[in-house]
Amino acid sequence: MPSLLAITQDPDLIEAHVLCAMAKRGFNVKVLLSPKARQLALFKAAAVPCEEIHYNSRFDLSAIRTIRRELAKQYYDIVHCFVNRSLSNALVSGLPKSTKLVAYRGTMGHLSKWSPLSWMAYLNPRVDKIVCVSKAVREYLSKMVPANKLITIYKGHDPAWYAGVQPANLSELGIPKGAFVVSCLANIRPVKGVPYLLEAIRNFDNPQVHLILIGHLDQKTKNALMSDEKLSGRIHALGFRSDAWSFLAASSCFAMVSVEREGLSKATIEAMSLGVTPIVTNVGGLPEVVESGASGVVVPPRDAGAIKDAILKLYGAPSERQRLALAAQTRVREFFNISQTIELTYGLYQELAHSERAKL
Repeated sequence: MPSLLAITQDPDLIEAHVLCAMAKRGFNVKVLLSPKARQLALFKAAAVPCEEIHYNSRFDLSAIRTIRRELAKQYYDIVHCFVNRSLSNALVSGLPKSTKLVAYRGTMGHLSKWSPLSWMAYLNPRVDKIVCVSKAVREYLSKMVPANKLITIYKGHDPAWYAGVQPANLSELGIPKGAFVVSCLANIRPVKGVPYLLEAIRNFDNPQVHLILIGHLDQKTKNALMSDEKLSGRIHALGFRSDAWSFLAASSCFAMVSVEREGLSKATIEAMSLGVTPIVTNVGGLPEVVESGASGVVVPPRDAGAIKDAILKLYGAPSERQRLALAAQTRVREFFNISQTIELTYGLYQELAHSERAKL
């Protein structure tokens, strides 16, 4: 039975389901993760053993010792590192030469042939495969990493996850019935391009157009938004919400207007799964998810005017918005389904495990 050690921190729902599926298909799976990981119950239900690991840095003695102890207990055919810190710590933990090392890359940027830190992670020759979350990420890495080390595996979703989601009551936020609501689910960082989205909303004189921001937002930025007269009463900054899907489901459209480095927006796929029309920028893997005019609207990055025009188009054409929303749901089911993620991951693990065992 091939053995797999997954080293992560707080795996998302997709990663947890994939690892549980590997255990069901015959892999001997163990997961090193944070004791506060959200998917611990899912692993427990699938009888996948887990052990705590703690990271304070790229090179953390506690994490290195945890990995070394696990490697000393048994032989692993594959070690898969799902986060940056797990990869750098695994690389210095004394992996057996015959163990295949797999990394995951979900974003573009921050790597360089001239950076020692890059060579202590993704550019390290010891890494056997890098799972790229999109073709855009794979193309970015291909400039620095041999092509045969790269594989694209989309993070797929299960339509069943969204079946019971009920739209939130937006009146509790002070949003009037019949308002046109744009939602954005993201931790508000410069790369997400939120200032351009805010500028687009600011340029709407129509008080019926509202924006919901879901995700971490520092207090200084939040205060600035609340004091902007043109945005007052129309911007609703909710911070982190465990019920974020209910607010997406209640929205008229969804916006992800990143300006760079976007690997594959999970939030965009979530909104599409809920039947919400997406507006995205032509950045990274976003155009791989949304086909402009077919399953949503794609606009240039850093262009508040184009974002406003896209919102205005959807605002003025409810039937077109509904057509795009239904097409978005279909696109996720057909091209970003978790069953495909599981099949491709299983194929990768089988290839790696059998190629090494053939030599033994």
